[in-house]
Amino acid sequence: MKCPLKIVGKTDVGKNRKNNEDFFMFEPNLGLMIVADGMGGHNSGEVASRLATTICMEQFKKSIRTGHVPVFFHVPKNPDLDPRSLILGDCVKFANSAVYEASQGNEEHKNMGTTFVAALWLDNKIAVAHVGDSRLYRFRSGDLVQCTIDHSFIQEQLNKGLITPEDAEKSDMQNLLTRSIGIEEDVKVDITEVDIIPGDFILLCSDGLTKMLSHEEITDFFKSEPDPDKVVEKLVEQANAKGGRDNVTVLVAKMEGSPIGWRSFKNRVKSMFKKKAETN
Repeated sequence: MKCPLKIVGKTDVGKNRKNNEDFFMFEPNLGLMIVADGMGGHNSGEVASRLATTICMEQFKKSIRTGHVPVFFHVPKNPDLDPRSLILGDCVKFANSAVYEASQGNEEHKNMGTTFVAALWLDNKIAVAHVGDSRLYRFRSGDLVQCTIDHSFIQEQLNKGLITPEDAEKSDMQNLLTRSIGIEEDVKVDITEVDIIPGDFILLCSDGLTKMLSHEEITDFFKSEPDPDKVVEKLVEQANAKGGRDNVTVLVAKMEGSPIGWRSFKNRVKSMFKKKAETN
């Protein structure tokens, strides 16, 4: 049986930017999804987001066969998390090293970086690894829940009770990140696991969406549209209609079908590599 996770993604430059520094990838067979929002002078943001995404994707494909990621500092061991979630976290660290090294070796790309959110489908749950303010949400039975916490100055102010959510939405300091990929030699990666059942939607997005649309507006799109393709199109369209001040990237996955017919993660991996061998 084919993978019951239907994944659709779209990125758009927006109304005010000349370049699109967002980048996304997904591997349907694995159920691995990534969204990155780059930053830096010239075209460095584009370089950082693309490099981090492609490196993480390829390293994960290698590491699920070996169980090892070649990083000096691994994510902390956690018996409460699936080992594959930890591998995903280490692959994000590996991508961080790649971006950092690329920035150090090229003056034009010095200090480039990117936000990063990756999700991996593990049958009845989603492993999430993220750095920065790109987000992951789950929509179920009319409720949209933010499953990641931004690594930003504004979020720290909110956590301390120094500002209200309303003030946060209007703040001129929304772009100040406290953590991102590629800025330092190592990075702390937040790893969580989110349960998922048939009918659930998973949304990964850059802040070009969440700056333009409120939580309630995004929720309404999911309530009114069961087709992931149309949800993605409408969210990007509305973000631009509201001003499109930034690049906007939206990746939506919908869990379809019954668990009875799902292929195991191991079989999905085998299928992916078999397909790759047949196309070579």
